[in-house]
Order: sequence, then structure tokens, then C-alpha cells
Amino acid sequence: MNFNLIMVCPPWKRFNRFRTRGPCLPDNLPPKLNRSIEAFEFIQHILRDFTADEHMVFVWVPGKYATDCREYMARLGYTARGSFIWVRPKWKRGSDKKTIEFLIVCHKGEKSQLSDRYLKMADSHFTGTVKNRSAKPESAYEFLEEEFPWAIKLQIYGWTTRPGWTVFHKNDKKIQ
Repeated sequence: MNFNLIMVCPPWKRFNRFRTRGPCLPDNLPPKLNRSIEAFEFIQHILRDFTADEHMVFVWVPGKYATDCREYMARLGYTARGSFIWVRPKWKRGSDKKTIEFLIVCHKGEKSQLSDRYLKMADSHFTGTVKNRSAKPESAYEFLEEEFPWAIKLQIYGWTTRPGWTVFHKNDKKIQ
């Protein structure tokens, strides 16, 4: 199946290990490095093998990994066109601080399929809170479903059970 709207929620805590890996034999990899390589190569394989010619990729990334995300997507041949913001609660006990997550809009080719009206919004915030750490705000899904009603939608490393979305995980578990 060729998907033309992909939302990715990568394990960014593993990215530094993936990015800074040195030359080593495959049978000599430490377990944490091996999991990091598998996670980001899984994303690469999905984007290469399961996407339509014209597709959009939306990548969730915490603020401190935004630059790394743009570099990673550029290595995969994508152009980061803009981003949306979600202010979510911090997930440590006893902390009321909030953290910023970005939903970065990426595309391949000359022109993005997302209208400039959305990318130039002064208030590009998603609203809403979530009950668990792996969830994303309902308003983000609603926005994507409204903007791309015709799209075949895929979420990588997600947990949604919304109608019209397919979810892939590294452990090959598929939820529809």
C-alpha cells in the first residue's frame, strides 16, 4: 500500500546514539546502539517502501531535537517546510513545567501539498492535553484529517486507533 500522509513519532532519545555511531561490526554492537540503529532504519525503510510518489511527512519532535530532526530528514531527501507547535505538560513527577513539541512538515520534491495558509499562521498551536506520554493531541489528528481528507494515512511508532489511520511499529505489530 502506498501512503501519502505519514505521521512519525520517532524515539528521539535514541537519536544521538544512532547519529554518532562509529564503525563497528554488526555482531559487536552494544544492545542500546543496535536498538537505535533499528529504530531509525525502520523509519527509513517505511518512508522508502510504503509511500506514494507525492506524499507528506509530519514528524513529532521535542524542541531540543528539532535541529537534529531537520538534519535527519534532509539526509533522507526531505525538505522541512514549516512546523506546528504543541505545548504539552512535562512527564516528570512533581514538575509543572511544560515542554514544546513540534510537528515538522516535510516533503520531497518541489512543492509541498500543505497550503501556505497553514504554514504562515501566526498561531500554529495544537490544543489539548493527553492522558499518557505516547499520545498526541486530538486537534493534530483533526487538523490532518480535515486538510487531507483524501489521503491514505499512516502513523509510524504511534498508538492511535482512529478510523482511516494505519499504525506500524518496529515490532511489526499493526493496528487498524
